Amino acid sequence: MGRTVERMRAVGARRGALLLVVAVLAAAIVYVGGREAGVGERSEAEIVAAREQPADAAQQGDGEGAGADEDASDDKEAGGVEPLTLRLSAPLICEARYPKEGWGDGEAWWYWESAGTTEVSWTAAGGDGSYTVTILGETYSGATGTAEVSCALEHGLVSTHPEWGRIHAADDMPLVDSGPKTINATVADGSGATATSSVNVYSLLNRDFGIRLKRDRDGSVLRDQNGSALWNEILEGGKTYRIDGILMTVPSGIDLQVGEAVDYSPGPGGWDERCCTAWSIGIVGSEAVLFLYETVYEEHARHVPADDPANTIDADRVFDEFLASFGQPPKLGDD
Repeated sequence: MGRTVERMRAVGARRGALLLVVAVLAAAIVYVGGREAGVGERSEAEIVAAREQPADAAQQGDGEGAGADEDASDDKEAGGVEPLTLRLSAPLICEARYPKEGWGDGEAWWYWESAGTTEVSWTAAGGDGSYTVTILGETYSGATGTAEVSCALEHGLVSTHPEWGRIHAADDMPLVDSGPKTINATVADGSGATATSSVNVYSLLNRDFGIRLKRDRDGSVLRDQNGSALWNEILEGGKTYRIDGILMTVPSGIDLQVGEAVDYSPGPGGWDERCCTAWSIGIVGSEAVLFLYETVYEEHARHVPADDPANTIDADRVFDEFLASFGQPPKLGDD
């Protein structure tokens, strides 16, 4: 404040009063901006790229002839170009699916949209008003808009075929699984200034209790050391899946292994609409097994042997936690 007062005395009362107003406004902007910077939603992000401003112009005299130019210069300095900003928003859940393969005219490919997509909205502001937005490698223009992005956790370049639409190459199968996915974006204005932003979503794999062949990113079937095909039968700990339409989260620290559907005999008085097939779900490394009715996914029975070699695993707690997760959304970040 002492420097402000000295400056006011040096340039005269009228100029000094204007400088004081600018200083107060700048302090208010910093305060409000600081408060807003601490407020954010899980599915929305904003990062401000501060543009360099020119150094203050040399001080002019107090002569009447320079008054109009001084006022115009001060107004420009006080109301300069706003910092370039980019804001993204997207749904929390991105519904992912195993990609589908296409074949025609001797060529193979993976359908881009078959892995699942979601919409990401952007809003750009500040800068010089001419915006080019890049989201996951694809470019758009305008202050606002919506981009359709893949739910695959990893994927290569997307190309457009005149007959098949948007596709991935046959040797570039999208990596689809449950887990957090960060969508990054950049905005540039006409002057070359840039700002970046990102939004976090949860890629939620839709699958069933059945097993399927494991494939590498090049589309080839993965095999063990004996040449036998590997099957994708593991539900990984800490991940949320949508299995036959029901949200299910595997407890952290263990993996579950999906077995085949098994037929059972209900016994006297045990016949109802749920009879008589159940899915078997085991804890990897344990002999404990949970059985779920095939049609309603309620517990049918469980087998927890007293002499289980994995005696460090509380199988009953694992199964209880797994059942309690049914229908609950995935957790993202600090949830």
